[in-house]
Amino acid sequence: MHATLPSVRSYQLVLNNNREYIYTVRMVEIDNILSTAVVALQEYAVVDMAGNNFRLYKTQGGNWYDIPEVNANADAGLLALLKAGIDLKSRIAE
Repeated sequence: MHATLPSVRSYQLVLNNNREYIYTVRMVEIDNILSTAVVALQEYAVVDMAGNNFRLYKTQGGNWYDIPEVNANADAGLLALLKAGIDLKSRIAE
């Protein structure tokens, strides 16, 4: 379960394979079965030009947090490239 917190930003990402992605970043809370907030994460909602959607999560400490059922059919290599690209883009922006 997710409870959305305010603040959404959009970004463009082009990977070294020349594929283009658009992603938004927002804060979400992950709840347990009792609807108690367990952790607040940054959610990266990524869309490629073909309309494929991916959701990536990062802790406030900067570590990627995988929720297996969210991207169950996605290629693990592509997800790793997306994470690395987002990390690189955020370091350049600092």
